[in-house]
Amino acid sequence: MIIAVSMRISVNQTYFEMRDAISHDWVRTLERLGVRPLLVPNCLADPAGYLESFKPRGLLLTGGNDLGPLPGESHEDPRATQRDSTEKALLDRAVRNRLPVFGVCRGLQMVNGYFGGKLVRDLRQIGQHVNVQHAVEVIARPWQRIEGVEKVITNSYHREGVLLDKLSPELKPFAIATDGVVEGLYHPRLPILAVQWHPERENPAADLDRALLEDWLAKCK
Repeated sequence: MIIAVSMRISVNQTYFEMRDAISHDWVRTLERLGVRPLLVPNCLADPAGYLESFKPRGLLLTGGNDLGPLPGESHEDPRATQRDSTEKALLDRAVRNRLPVFGVCRGLQMVNGYFGGKLVRDLRQIGQHVNVQHAVEVIARPWQRIEGVEKVITNSYHREGVLLDKLSPELKPFAIATDGVVEGLYHPRLPILAVQWHPERENPAADLDRALLEDWLAKCK
Protein backbone atom coordinates (compact mmCIF):
# COMPACT_ATOMS: atom_id res chain seq x y z
CA MET A 1 0.00 0.00 0.00
CA ILE A 2 1.32 3.45 -0.93
CA ILE A 3 0.99 6.19 1.70
CA ALA A 4 2.07 9.80 1.11
CA VAL A 5 4.46 10.97 3.85
CA SER A 6 5.45 14.55 4.59
CA MET A 7 9.04 15.41 5.54
CA ARG A 8 10.78 17.90 7.78
CA ILE A 9 13.02 20.62 6.33
CA SER A 10 16.59 20.87 7.58
CA VAL A 11 19.30 23.39 6.69
CA ASN A 12 22.89 22.36 6.00
CA GLN A 13 25.27 23.82 8.60
CA THR A 14 28.38 24.42 6.43
CA TYR A 15 26.66 26.29 3.58
CA PHE A 16 23.06 27.32 3.09
CA GLU A 17 21.03 24.56 1.50
CA MET A 18 17.52 23.52 2.47
CA ARG A 19 16.91 19.77 2.51
CA ASP A 20 14.00 17.43 3.16
CA ALA A 21 14.46 14.59 5.65
CA ILE A 22 12.63 11.62 7.14
CA SER A 23 13.76 9.64 10.18
CA HIS A 24 14.77 6.01 9.75
CA ASP A 25 12.34 5.28 12.60
CA TRP A 26 9.46 6.12 10.31
CA VAL A 27 10.82 4.11 7.41
CA ARG A 28 11.23 1.02 9.61
CA THR A 29 7.79 1.49 11.21
CA LEU A 30 6.04 1.82 7.86
CA GLU A 31 7.93 -1.15 6.43
CA ARG A 32 6.73 -3.32 9.34
CA LEU A 33 3.18 -2.22 8.58
CA GLY A 34 3.47 -3.16 4.91
CA VAL A 35 3.50 0.47 3.70
CA ARG A 36 5.48 1.88 0.79
CA PRO A 37 6.09 5.53 1.69
CA LEU A 38 5.67 8.14 -1.02
CA LEU A 39 7.94 10.91 0.27
CA VAL A 40 6.58 14.36 -0.59
CA PRO A 41 9.22 17.08 -1.14
CA ASN A 42 8.52 20.52 0.30
CA CYS A 43 9.69 22.44 -2.78
CA LEU A 44 7.10 21.16 -5.25
CA ALA A 45 5.25 23.73 -7.30
CA ASP A 46 2.10 21.57 -7.18
CA PRO A 47 2.02 19.24 -4.16
CA ALA A 48 -1.62 18.33 -4.73
CA GLY A 49 -0.90 17.36 -8.33
CA TYR A 50 2.06 15.26 -7.17
CA LEU A 51 -0.24 13.49 -4.74
CA GLU A 52 -2.88 12.89 -7.38
CA SER A 53 -0.40 11.46 -9.89
CA PHE A 54 0.64 8.66 -7.52
CA LYS A 55 -2.81 8.10 -5.97
CA PRO A 56 -1.70 7.09 -2.46
CA ARG A 57 -4.22 5.48 -0.14
CA GLY A 58 -3.54 7.82 2.80
CA LEU A 59 -1.55 10.81 4.05
CA LEU A 60 0.86 10.79 7.00
CA LEU A 61 1.91 14.17 8.40
CA THR A 62 5.13 13.63 10.36
CA GLY A 63 6.82 15.72 13.06
CA GLY A 64 9.74 18.13 13.08
CA ASN A 65 9.85 21.92 12.45
CA ASP A 66 7.67 24.40 14.29
CA LEU A 67 4.41 25.32 12.66
CA GLY A 68 4.50 28.57 10.72
CA PRO A 69 2.48 31.68 11.50
CA LEU A 70 -1.20 31.25 12.22
CA PRO A 71 -3.59 34.21 11.65
CA GLY A 72 -2.43 37.09 13.81
CA GLU A 73 1.14 35.77 14.17
CA SER A 74 4.40 36.52 12.33
CA HIS A 75 7.29 34.21 11.57
CA GLU A 76 10.68 34.60 9.87
CA ASP A 77 11.69 30.96 9.30
CA PRO A 78 11.31 29.99 5.60
CA ARG A 79 11.26 26.31 6.57
CA ALA A 80 7.98 26.75 8.38
CA THR A 81 6.12 28.65 5.67
CA GLN A 82 7.38 26.36 2.89
CA ARG A 83 6.43 23.19 4.72
CA ASP A 84 3.11 24.66 5.86
CA SER A 85 2.26 25.53 2.26
CA THR A 86 3.03 21.98 1.09
CA GLU A 87 1.08 20.29 3.88
CA LYS A 88 -1.91 22.63 3.48
CA ALA A 89 -2.09 21.71 -0.22
CA LEU A 90 -1.91 18.01 0.71
CA LEU A 91 -4.65 18.43 3.30
CA ASP A 92 -6.82 20.29 0.79
CA ARG A 93 -6.63 17.31 -1.55
CA ALA A 94 -7.07 14.78 1.26
CA VAL A 95 -10.19 16.52 2.59
CA ARG A 96 -11.64 16.89 -0.89
CA ASN A 97 -11.09 13.19 -1.65
CA ARG A 98 -11.79 11.93 1.91
CA LEU A 99 -8.30 10.48 2.02
CA PRO A 100 -7.46 9.11 5.50
CA VAL A 101 -4.98 11.35 7.34
CA PHE A 102 -2.77 10.53 10.33
CA GLY A 103 -0.90 13.40 11.99
CA VAL A 104 2.02 13.08 14.41
CA CYS A 105 3.31 15.85 16.73
CA ARG A 106 3.63 18.78 14.30
CA GLY A 107 1.09 16.90 12.20
CA LEU A 108 -1.49 17.26 14.99
CA GLN A 109 -0.74 20.97 15.22
CA MET A 110 -1.01 21.30 11.44
CA VAL A 111 -4.41 19.60 11.37
CA ASN A 112 -5.65 21.85 14.18
CA GLY A 113 -4.35 24.98 12.44
CA TYR A 114 -5.82 23.88 9.11
CA PHE A 115 -9.28 23.78 10.66
CA GLY A 116 -8.89 27.14 12.37
CA GLY A 117 -7.41 26.15 15.74
CA LYS A 118 -4.61 27.93 17.61
CA LEU A 119 -1.34 27.01 19.34
CA VAL A 120 0.43 27.69 22.61
CA ARG A 121 3.94 28.46 21.39
CA ASP A 122 5.74 27.64 24.65
CA LEU A 123 4.27 25.08 27.04
CA ARG A 124 6.90 25.48 29.76
CA GLN A 125 4.55 27.59 31.88
CA ILE A 126 2.01 24.76 31.76
CA GLY A 127 4.10 21.60 31.98
CA GLN A 128 7.14 19.74 30.69
CA HIS A 129 6.67 18.08 27.31
CA VAL A 130 10.20 18.01 25.83
CA ASN A 131 12.01 14.67 25.99
CA VAL A 132 9.87 13.24 28.80
CA GLN A 133 7.25 10.56 29.36
CA HIS A 134 3.89 11.47 30.85
CA ALA A 135 0.39 10.16 31.47
CA VAL A 136 -2.30 10.57 28.84
CA GLU A 137 -5.99 9.97 29.50
CA VAL A 138 -8.05 8.53 26.65
CA ILE A 139 -11.41 10.28 26.88
CA ALA A 140 -13.05 9.12 23.64
CA ARG A 141 -12.94 6.14 21.26
CA PRO A 142 -12.78 7.56 17.75
CA TRP A 143 -11.61 4.24 16.28
CA GLN A 144 -12.61 0.73 17.14
CA ARG A 145 -9.24 -0.71 18.17
CA ILE A 146 -8.67 1.55 21.17
CA GLU A 147 -11.71 0.22 23.05
CA GLY A 148 -10.90 -0.45 26.69
CA VAL A 149 -7.88 1.89 26.86
CA GLU A 150 -8.31 4.56 29.54
CA LYS A 151 -4.81 5.79 30.44
CA VAL A 152 -1.35 5.31 28.93
CA ILE A 153 2.18 6.67 29.33
CA THR A 154 3.53 8.21 26.15
CA ASN A 155 6.74 9.80 24.97
CA SER A 156 6.77 13.56 24.47
CA TYR A 157 9.04 15.81 22.39
CA HIS A 158 7.14 19.05 21.76
CA ARG A 159 7.54 22.62 23.00
CA GLU A 160 4.42 23.93 21.26
CA GLY A 161 0.98 22.41 21.72
CA VAL A 162 -2.79 22.65 21.65
CA LEU A 163 -4.91 23.30 24.73
CA LEU A 164 -8.64 22.55 24.79
CA ASP A 165 -9.54 26.23 24.37
CA LYS A 166 -7.23 26.37 21.31
CA LEU A 167 -8.75 23.31 19.63
CA SER A 168 -10.62 23.89 16.38
CA PRO A 169 -14.40 23.70 16.86
CA GLU A 170 -14.45 21.25 13.94
CA LEU A 171 -12.26 18.75 15.83
CA LYS A 172 -12.73 16.57 18.90
CA PRO A 173 -10.12 15.49 21.49
CA PHE A 174 -9.69 11.81 22.26
CA ALA A 175 -6.62 11.99 24.50
CA ILE A 176 -5.47 14.66 26.98
CA ALA A 177 -2.36 15.00 29.15
CA THR A 178 -2.77 15.65 32.86
CA ASP A 179 -1.94 19.36 32.35
CA GLY A 180 -4.69 19.79 29.77
CA VAL A 181 -2.62 19.57 26.57
CA VAL A 182 -4.50 17.85 23.75
CA GLU A 183 -2.56 14.67 22.95
CA GLY A 184 -4.98 13.14 20.45
CA LEU A 185 -7.68 14.58 18.21
CA TYR A 186 -9.97 13.49 15.41
CA HIS A 187 -12.47 14.89 12.93
CA PRO A 188 -15.98 13.58 13.59
CA ARG A 189 -16.97 13.54 9.91
CA LEU A 190 -13.69 12.98 8.05
CA PRO A 191 -11.13 10.12 8.37
CA ILE A 192 -8.59 12.33 10.15
CA LEU A 193 -6.82 11.46 13.40
CA ALA A 194 -3.66 12.86 15.02
CA VAL A 195 -1.50 12.28 18.09
CA GLN A 196 0.95 14.62 19.78
CA TRP A 197 3.38 11.84 20.79
CA HIS A 198 5.63 9.86 18.43
CA PRO A 199 4.44 6.31 17.59
CA GLU A 200 7.50 5.72 15.39
CA ARG A 201 9.87 6.10 18.36
CA GLU A 202 10.30 3.92 21.42
CA ASN A 203 7.13 4.40 23.43
CA PRO A 204 5.53 2.81 26.51
CA ALA A 205 2.21 3.08 24.64
CA ALA A 206 3.45 0.88 21.79
CA ASP A 207 0.33 -1.34 21.85
CA LEU A 208 -1.92 1.69 21.47
CA ASP A 209 0.30 3.06 18.70
CA ARG A 210 0.08 -0.21 16.79
CA ALA A 211 -3.69 -0.33 17.17
CA LEU A 212 -4.15 3.26 15.99
CA LEU A 213 -1.87 2.85 12.97
CA GLU A 214 -3.37 -0.49 11.97
CA ASP A 215 -6.90 0.86 12.27
CA TRP A 216 -5.95 3.90 10.21
CA LEU A 217 -4.34 1.76 7.52
CA ALA A 218 -7.47 -0.42 7.41
CA LYS A 219 -9.37 2.74 6.45
CA CYS A 220 -6.80 3.42 3.72
CA LYS A 221 -7.49 0.16 1.86
